[in-house]
Amino acid sequence: PDGNTDAPVNVGIVDQIKDAGLGVNALSVFGNGLFVGYVVIGDTTTTCDTGIEGAFRYNETSQVPEYCDGTNWQAFGSGRGGSGGLLGAPIVFDSPGDFTYTKNELASRIMIICTAGGGGGGADGNRSGSAGGTSIKVLENDLVDPTVTVTIGAGGAGGIYNQQPSVDRPRSAGYDGESSSFGPFGSFCSATGGIGGSNYYSDPGGVGSGGDINLTGDGSGQAMGSDGNPSDSGGSSYWSGGGSGGGGQNRTEVGSAGTHGSGGGAGSGGSYIANGGAGGDGIIVIWEYK
Repeated sequence: PDGNTDAPVNVGIVDQIKDAGLGVNALSVFGNGLFVGYVVIGDTTTTCDTGIEGAFRYNETSQVPEYCDGTNWQAFGSGRGGSGGLLGAPIVFDSPGDFTYTKNELASRIMIICTAGGGGGGADGNRSGSAGGTSIKVLENDLVDPTVTVTIGAGGAGGIYNQQPSVDRPRSAGYDGESSSFGPFGSFCSATGGIGGSNYYSDPGGVGSGGDINLTGDGSGQAMGSDGNPSDSGGSSYWSGGGSGGGGQNRTEVGSAGTHGSGGGAGSGGSYIANGGAGGDGIIVIWEYK
Protein backbone atom coordinates (compact mmCIF):
# COMPACT_ATOMS: atom_id res chain seq x y z
CA PRO A 1 0.00 0.00 0.00
CA ASP A 2 0.87 3.72 -0.01
CA GLY A 3 2.39 3.80 -3.47
CA ASN A 4 4.19 0.47 -3.46
CA THR A 5 1.77 -2.39 -4.04
CA ASP A 6 -1.97 -2.00 -4.31
CA ALA A 7 -3.93 -3.49 -1.47
CA PRO A 8 -4.47 -6.25 -0.67
CA VAL A 9 -0.93 -7.69 -0.69
CA ASN A 10 -2.13 -11.25 -0.11
CA VAL A 11 -4.02 -11.64 -3.40
CA GLY A 12 -2.75 -12.41 -6.88
CA ILE A 13 -0.11 -14.54 -8.58
CA VAL A 14 2.17 -11.66 -9.61
CA ASP A 15 5.27 -10.92 -7.50
CA GLN A 16 4.74 -7.91 -5.22
CA ILE A 17 7.33 -5.63 -3.62
CA LYS A 18 7.06 -3.35 -0.59
CA ASP A 19 9.84 -0.85 -0.01
CA ALA A 20 9.21 -0.13 3.67
CA GLY A 21 9.14 -2.60 6.59
CA LEU A 22 6.31 -5.00 7.13
CA GLY A 23 5.33 -6.23 10.59
CA VAL A 24 3.16 -9.26 11.27
CA ASN A 25 2.38 -11.26 14.40
CA ALA A 26 2.91 -14.57 12.62
CA LEU A 27 4.07 -15.59 9.16
CA SER A 28 3.70 -18.90 7.33
CA VAL A 29 5.43 -19.55 4.01
CA PHE A 30 4.04 -22.44 1.95
CA GLY A 31 6.90 -22.83 -0.48
CA ASN A 32 10.42 -21.48 -0.94
CA GLY A 33 11.84 -18.37 0.67
CA LEU A 34 14.53 -15.94 -0.51
CA PHE A 35 16.17 -13.46 1.85
CA VAL A 36 18.49 -10.81 0.42
CA GLY A 37 20.55 -9.45 3.33
CA TYR A 38 20.90 -10.69 6.90
CA VAL A 39 18.22 -12.39 9.00
CA VAL A 40 18.05 -11.76 12.73
CA ILE A 41 16.66 -14.55 14.92
CA GLY A 42 15.81 -13.54 18.47
CA ASP A 43 15.69 -15.35 21.80
CA THR A 44 12.62 -16.98 23.32
CA THR A 45 11.67 -18.59 26.62
CA THR A 46 9.21 -20.93 24.90
CA THR A 47 9.63 -24.54 26.05
CA CYS A 48 10.95 -26.86 23.36
CA ASP A 49 8.47 -29.65 22.58
CA THR A 50 7.13 -31.55 19.57
CA GLY A 51 4.82 -28.64 18.75
CA ILE A 52 7.74 -26.41 17.73
CA GLU A 53 10.26 -29.08 16.67
CA GLY A 54 12.64 -27.59 14.11
CA ALA A 55 12.34 -24.04 15.50
CA PHE A 56 15.43 -21.81 15.81
CA ARG A 57 16.41 -19.27 18.43
CA TYR A 58 19.48 -17.26 19.43
CA ASN A 59 20.31 -17.89 23.11
CA GLU A 60 21.34 -14.45 24.34
CA THR A 61 22.73 -15.86 27.60
CA SER A 62 25.18 -18.33 26.03
CA GLN A 63 25.40 -16.32 22.76
CA VAL A 64 24.85 -19.52 20.79
CA PRO A 65 22.26 -20.28 18.07
CA GLU A 66 20.05 -23.23 19.01
CA TYR A 67 17.35 -25.42 17.51
CA CYS A 68 14.49 -27.39 19.07
CA ASP A 69 14.82 -31.16 18.64
CA GLY A 70 11.34 -31.81 20.00
CA THR A 71 12.55 -32.19 23.58
CA ASN A 72 15.37 -29.73 24.31
CA TRP A 73 16.98 -26.66 22.86
CA GLN A 74 20.29 -27.82 21.35
CA ALA A 75 23.29 -25.80 20.24
CA PHE A 76 24.08 -26.31 16.58
CA GLY A 77 26.57 -29.16 16.14
CA SER A 78 25.76 -30.68 19.54
CA GLY A 79 22.52 -32.60 19.01
CA ARG A 80 21.85 -36.31 18.81
CA GLY A 81 24.75 -38.00 17.11
CA GLY A 82 26.58 -34.68 16.70
CA SER A 83 29.69 -33.33 18.34
CA GLY A 84 30.08 -29.87 19.82
CA GLY A 85 33.01 -27.82 21.01
CA LEU A 86 34.17 -27.27 24.55
CA LEU A 87 32.32 -24.94 26.89
CA GLY A 88 35.39 -23.24 28.32
CA ALA A 89 38.14 -24.62 30.55
CA PRO A 90 37.77 -28.00 32.29
CA ILE A 91 36.52 -28.26 35.86
CA VAL A 92 39.22 -29.73 38.10
CA PHE A 93 38.90 -31.31 41.56
CA ASP A 94 42.35 -32.18 42.92
CA SER A 95 42.15 -31.86 46.71
CA PRO A 96 41.16 -34.82 48.92
CA GLY A 97 37.58 -34.85 50.17
CA ASP A 98 33.95 -34.70 49.02
CA PHE A 99 32.76 -31.97 46.65
CA THR A 100 29.75 -31.12 44.48
CA TYR A 101 29.67 -30.77 40.70
CA THR A 102 26.84 -28.55 39.43
CA LYS A 103 25.38 -29.55 36.08
CA ASN A 104 25.92 -27.09 33.23
CA GLU A 105 22.58 -26.78 31.44
CA LEU A 106 24.31 -25.46 28.33
CA ALA A 107 26.24 -28.72 27.87
CA SER A 108 25.01 -31.63 25.78
CA ARG A 109 27.55 -34.12 27.17
CA ILE A 110 30.46 -34.28 29.60
CA MET A 111 33.62 -36.35 29.84
CA ILE A 112 34.96 -37.34 33.27
CA ILE A 113 38.50 -38.52 33.95
CA CYS A 114 38.63 -40.00 37.46
CA THR A 115 41.97 -40.95 39.07
CA ALA A 116 42.46 -42.34 42.59
CA GLY A 117 45.22 -41.53 45.06
CA GLY A 118 48.64 -43.15 44.73
CA GLY A 119 50.25 -45.41 47.32
CA GLY A 120 52.97 -44.05 49.58
CA GLY A 121 56.55 -45.21 49.09
CA GLY A 122 58.07 -47.53 51.67
CA ALA A 123 60.93 -46.47 53.96
CA ASP A 124 64.18 -48.30 54.72
CA GLY A 125 64.65 -49.31 51.08
CA ASN A 126 61.23 -50.94 50.77
CA ARG A 127 59.37 -50.85 47.48
CA SER A 128 57.87 -47.67 46.07
CA GLY A 129 54.10 -47.03 46.02
CA SER A 130 51.92 -48.07 43.09
CA ALA A 131 49.69 -45.61 41.22
CA GLY A 132 45.94 -45.12 41.53
CA GLY A 133 43.66 -46.39 38.79
CA THR A 134 41.82 -44.20 36.26
CA SER A 135 38.33 -44.37 34.75
CA ILE A 136 37.22 -42.28 31.74
CA LYS A 137 33.49 -41.81 31.11
CA VAL A 138 31.41 -39.83 28.59
CA LEU A 139 27.85 -38.99 29.68
CA GLU A 140 24.92 -37.38 27.90
CA ASN A 141 23.98 -34.35 29.95
CA ASP A 142 20.34 -35.41 30.38
CA LEU A 143 21.60 -38.40 32.42
CA VAL A 144 23.38 -36.12 34.89
CA ASP A 145 21.60 -34.98 38.05
CA PRO A 146 21.50 -31.23 38.84
CA THR A 147 24.25 -31.82 41.42
CA VAL A 148 26.67 -34.76 41.58
CA THR A 149 28.88 -35.93 44.45
CA VAL A 150 32.60 -35.90 43.65
CA THR A 151 35.02 -37.77 45.92
CA ILE A 152 38.78 -37.30 45.62
CA GLY A 153 40.97 -39.93 47.27
CA ALA A 154 44.02 -38.83 49.21
CA GLY A 155 47.43 -40.20 48.39
CA GLY A 156 48.85 -42.64 50.92
CA ALA A 157 51.42 -41.38 53.41
CA GLY A 158 55.00 -42.49 52.96
CA GLY A 159 56.47 -45.16 55.19
CA ILE A 160 58.43 -44.12 58.30
CA TYR A 161 61.91 -45.50 58.78
CA ASN A 162 62.40 -47.97 61.64
CA GLN A 163 58.62 -48.23 62.08
CA GLN A 164 57.88 -51.56 63.69
CA PRO A 165 55.58 -54.03 61.91
CA SER A 166 52.03 -54.66 63.07
CA VAL A 167 49.47 -57.38 62.43
CA ASP A 168 48.41 -55.86 59.10
CA ARG A 169 51.43 -53.71 58.19
CA PRO A 170 54.97 -54.73 57.26
CA ARG A 171 57.89 -52.82 58.73
CA SER A 172 58.20 -49.24 57.45
CA ALA A 173 55.62 -49.81 54.70
CA GLY A 174 53.91 -46.97 52.84
CA TYR A 175 50.17 -46.42 53.19
CA ASP A 176 47.53 -47.14 50.54
CA GLY A 177 45.92 -44.41 48.44
CA GLU A 178 42.18 -43.79 48.66
CA SER A 179 39.51 -44.25 45.98
CA SER A 180 38.04 -41.46 43.84
CA SER A 181 34.54 -41.45 42.36
CA PHE A 182 31.99 -39.40 40.40
CA GLY A 183 28.32 -39.89 41.31
CA PRO A 184 26.67 -41.38 44.39
CA PHE A 185 28.62 -44.48 45.43
CA GLY A 186 30.69 -44.09 42.27
CA SER A 187 27.64 -44.79 40.10
CA PHE A 188 29.11 -43.13 37.00
CA CYS A 189 32.79 -43.98 37.38
CA SER A 190 35.34 -44.69 40.10
CA ALA A 191 38.89 -45.90 40.69
CA THR A 192 40.73 -47.61 43.55
CA GLY A 193 43.90 -46.27 45.12
CA GLY A 194 47.46 -47.47 44.72
CA ILE A 195 49.11 -49.78 47.27
CA GLY A 196 51.74 -48.58 49.71
CA GLY A 197 55.24 -49.95 49.14
CA SER A 198 56.53 -52.74 51.40
CA ASN A 199 59.29 -55.31 51.35
CA TYR A 200 56.96 -58.27 50.71
CA TYR A 201 56.19 -58.19 46.99
CA SER A 202 55.55 -55.88 44.08
CA ASP A 203 52.03 -54.48 44.34
CA PRO A 204 49.75 -53.75 41.35
CA GLY A 205 48.26 -50.32 40.81
CA GLY A 206 44.69 -49.31 41.51
CA VAL A 207 41.92 -50.13 39.02
CA GLY A 208 39.36 -47.95 37.25
CA SER A 209 35.76 -49.14 36.96
CA GLY A 210 32.43 -48.07 35.50
CA GLY A 211 33.97 -46.02 32.70
CA ASP A 212 34.06 -46.38 28.94
CA ILE A 213 37.82 -46.83 29.42
CA ASN A 214 39.22 -48.28 32.67
CA LEU A 215 42.95 -48.16 33.35
CA THR A 216 45.20 -49.79 35.93
CA GLY A 217 47.92 -47.68 37.54
CA ASP A 218 51.55 -48.73 37.32
CA GLY A 219 52.74 -51.18 39.97
CA SER A 220 55.35 -50.57 42.66
CA GLY A 221 59.07 -50.82 41.97
CA GLN A 222 61.73 -53.11 43.36
CA ALA A 223 63.14 -53.00 46.87
CA MET A 224 66.62 -51.49 47.21
CA GLY A 225 69.35 -54.03 46.58
CA SER A 226 72.39 -52.43 48.23
CA ASP A 227 73.74 -49.20 49.73
CA GLY A 228 75.10 -47.93 46.42
CA ASN A 229 71.80 -48.13 44.51
CA PRO A 230 68.91 -45.64 44.71
CA SER A 231 65.47 -46.84 45.73
CA ASP A 232 62.83 -47.16 43.03
CA SER A 233 60.48 -44.44 41.84
CA GLY A 234 56.74 -44.72 42.39
CA GLY A 235 54.35 -46.07 39.77
CA SER A 236 53.09 -43.71 37.07
CA SER A 237 49.43 -42.62 36.95
CA TYR A 238 47.39 -41.49 33.92
CA TRP A 239 48.60 -37.95 34.59
CA SER A 240 52.07 -38.15 36.03
CA GLY A 241 55.20 -40.16 36.65
CA GLY A 242 55.86 -41.38 40.20
CA GLY A 243 58.00 -39.70 42.82
CA SER A 244 61.70 -40.50 42.53
CA GLY A 245 63.36 -42.90 44.96
CA GLY A 246 65.87 -41.70 47.51
CA GLY A 247 69.50 -42.71 48.06
CA GLY A 248 72.17 -43.86 45.71
CA GLN A 249 75.85 -43.09 46.11
CA ASN A 250 75.54 -43.86 49.82
CA ARG A 251 73.13 -40.97 50.55
CA THR A 252 70.39 -40.78 53.14
CA GLU A 253 67.46 -39.42 51.14
CA VAL A 254 63.70 -39.31 51.52
CA GLY A 255 61.62 -40.57 48.59
CA SER A 256 59.84 -37.88 46.57
CA ALA A 257 56.08 -37.49 46.67
CA GLY A 258 53.92 -38.52 43.73
CA THR A 259 51.47 -36.18 41.98
CA HIS A 260 47.93 -36.64 40.60
CA GLY A 261 47.58 -40.25 41.64
CA SER A 262 51.11 -41.48 41.04
CA GLY A 263 52.98 -43.51 43.66
CA GLY A 264 55.48 -42.10 46.12
CA GLY A 265 59.16 -42.92 45.75
CA ALA A 266 60.80 -45.29 48.24
CA GLY A 267 63.18 -43.88 50.83
CA SER A 268 66.83 -44.91 50.87
CA GLY A 269 67.73 -48.07 52.73
CA GLY A 270 70.61 -50.23 53.79
CA SER A 271 72.86 -48.20 56.05
CA TYR A 272 71.18 -44.96 54.96
CA ILE A 273 67.55 -45.43 55.88
CA ALA A 274 64.98 -42.67 55.21
CA ASN A 275 61.22 -42.16 54.92
CA GLY A 276 59.23 -42.90 51.79
CA GLY A 277 57.46 -40.24 49.72
CA ALA A 278 53.69 -39.73 49.89
CA GLY A 279 51.48 -40.90 47.04
CA GLY A 280 49.90 -38.21 44.89
CA ASP A 281 46.33 -37.16 45.71
CA GLY A 282 43.65 -38.25 43.27
CA ILE A 283 42.13 -35.94 40.66
CA ILE A 284 38.90 -35.66 38.69
CA VAL A 285 38.72 -33.52 35.56
CA ILE A 286 35.40 -32.77 33.84
CA TRP A 287 35.17 -31.49 30.26
CA GLU A 288 31.83 -29.97 29.21
CA TYR A 289 30.80 -30.00 25.54
CA LYS A 290 28.16 -27.98 23.71
